Amino acid sequence: MSQYTTPVSVNDEDEIDLAELFKVIQSKWKLILIALVVFAIGGYIIANLLPNRYLTKTTILIEENTQKDPFSQLQGIESLDIFSGFSSDFLQNEIEILKSRRILGNVVDSLDLIVAYLHDDTFVQIPLQPRAVPFKVEVGYLSLINTDVDPNLSIRLNRDGTSFTLYSEEGERTFDLNTRIELGFCEITVTENPLFRTNGDKAYFTTYEVLLRRRSDVIDELIKNVGVSIVENSSVLAISMENTSVEISEEILNSMVVFYNKNAIKNKNAISLNTARFIEKRLRIISQELDSVERSKVDFKSTNKLTDIAFQAEQFVEHISETKKKELETLTK
Repeated sequence: MSQYTTPVSVNDEDEIDLAELFKVIQSKWKLILIALVVFAIGGYIIANLLPNRYLTKTTILIEENTQKDPFSQLQGIESLDIFSGFSSDFLQNEIEILKSRRILGNVVDSLDLIVAYLHDDTFVQIPLQPRAVPFKVEVGYLSLINTDVDPNLSIRLNRDGTSFTLYSEEGERTFDLNTRIELGFCEITVTENPLFRTNGDKAYFTTYEVLLRRRSDVIDELIKNVGVSIVENSSVLAISMENTSVEISEEILNSMVVFYNKNAIKNKNAISLNTARFIEKRLRIISQELDSVERSKVDFKSTNKLTDIAFQAEQFVEHISETKKKELETLTK
């Protein structure tokens, strides 16, 4: 048997000429060097200058309301989770309550989130906790209907500790603390922050950016940034928030839990109060019905001249006893 070998042709065009490639790289070395420098600077900015974002989490144990009527409990059997013992619909409802505008609105009001304090850090502005700022801005009213208005203010507490310098579109002005200031789109009062712990002269030479925001915008931002999920095979909800400030995220999440618990207690108290009122009302109705039956019974006996058999029997026995007593007295004489 003879074997045949098919010759394989080599295409010269597929070969790589390393010498020619090196010449191309050598001719473009300036462009390559510039690209490397640009990417190195970009990487440095992203890694060191831009603020880090931190994910903050907390959990909350959900206790299903046991004050339900038996019929509603039977209706929930179909959606019962065999692992957690809670209906998925119930936990989804609790998630919606946690992220409701009422709960988040209470958080915004309690933490005064319509006023944001920022500090310039190279290319970005870092949000600060209110207690990290030597002053506090109280907003009388805020109207941001005109989109041309810049709600950003720059404030620096002066060295005398009784006045401050305000930088706005109208220029640089100095005001005393605790003075109402009309800015056209809002009215503010700057007071000394009692929660601030002084750090030498740094508090007086630092200019802080103050951002005024609509309450509804802050609530919308929280709805977008706060995540709530169900922990697998449990009745626990995980609440998370990503922010450049861990402290601010912790305050927001803790306030959400506080107001959620207050809302749950309020609902339970309302259920207990309504139940007590219902029972009291039913007892009052039953008492009235019993009184009405008793009166009808008395009226019926009176109308038909009926007597009480038990009472008549008792009277008859007493009469016999009295007769026998008199008879004995007669025989004794």
